[in-house]
Amino acid sequence: METGVTKRTRNLPTLIILSGLITAISGCSSSPSTNTTARTSSPSETVVEKSLTSEIENEPLVEPFESTPREVAQMGAGSRGRLIGLFGESISEGSDRPREHSGRSNLTQVSFATEGETFDPVIDPTGEFMAFASTMHQEGSNIYIKRTGGTTVTQLTSDPSDDVMPSFDPSGQKVAFASNRSGSWDIYVTSVNGGPPAKITNEPDQCIHPTWSPDGRMIAYCKFGNQSGRWEIWVTEVDNPGTRQFLEYGMFPRWSPDVSNNKILFQRPRQRGSRFHSVWTIDYINGEAMHPTEIVSASNAAVINPSWSPDGKRVVFVTVVDPERADETRPEQSDLWVVNLDGSGRIKLTDGQFANYQPVWSNDGRIFFISSRSGVDNVWALHTDRVLELISPAGGEYATVDPDRDRE
Repeated sequence: METGVTKRTRNLPTLIILSGLITAISGCSSSPSTNTTARTSSPSETVVEKSLTSEIENEPLVEPFESTPREVAQMGAGSRGRLIGLFGESISEGSDRPREHSGRSNLTQVSFATEGETFDPVIDPTGEFMAFASTMHQEGSNIYIKRTGGTTVTQLTSDPSDDVMPSFDPSGQKVAFASNRSGSWDIYVTSVNGGPPAKITNEPDQCIHPTWSPDGRMIAYCKFGNQSGRWEIWVTEVDNPGTRQFLEYGMFPRWSPDVSNNKILFQRPRQRGSRFHSVWTIDYINGEAMHPTEIVSASNAAVINPSWSPDGKRVVFVTVVDPERADETRPEQSDLWVVNLDGSGRIKLTDGQFANYQPVWSNDGRIFFISSRSGVDNVWALHTDRVLELISPAGGEYATVDPDRDRE
């Protein structure tokens, strides 16, 4: 099996996808040197021993905020070409507009593509605008911006290559993204008003998934190190991109929005080549990565796609049960969870009927994510005000919510 990021073959719309749902390249994954399922941590490494196994195998802790069930057979409609599969392996390569749910429901549809793919959603600091990648208009993916409550979309980038993984800076005026327009994957920054992008990385290794520091001065990203054979997390200065520093082995970093708690969230496999990932944080202190801490893991599932709450005190993530048997392009089923930063108060948000992935948390309290529930992958939003009432330091386990309580 090939490893690394391959060149475009046939019908290759995107690099990734699942901005976190892909795990490391098979045989080239990053990993800690010890097993993270059950072990004694060293003084410099903290492991939160909170297994998800029982919750994953049982009913959701919160009654799922799902729409009316649709035929599962509709899942996966449309093309899903990839440069990298869900679990990092190199690979080769519409339906009617669904009903929009009432604003009084917990769940609303945000994007309405009927062709191509929509993925990598991210919300600006105001909560009013969403950027995302899509192949709705051409084979290659571009970056789009739309109001979270609107239906019109504005195309931010236009290139025959692939532009993916947008990330708003703290001011909401710039967007970083990954692109292979120069032949390999690099990080670029452009204005939300358009214009030629500035190239931030320029190296032979493939660089993807940018994330901004809370002060907007730095960008962290991951790259596949040709020498290490692992996914690595690096950081660079936006105004001086020639200065960069290795931080940790891992994938898909997300910088905490809490300026007083300078942490970076990421995922990494339990061992090299494994599809079983867990969620970690590091503290970024004086230019160094300190205190690697595992937040949540599971013995029977990949724990992936971590993203911060607006206050930096909670994490939303995705589980894929039995990932070794999952399709490489995307699982038939995956679920969203919320957990406190210390690993307590785990709440399951979805009930396992669809593929739900790539969650991001907006300042208005909604969680935006990609779901297959309409037959074509689109962006949906989930209101979390009632969910957060159930999460306490003690855990809030087995709390239930009636999903029909607010519906007409």
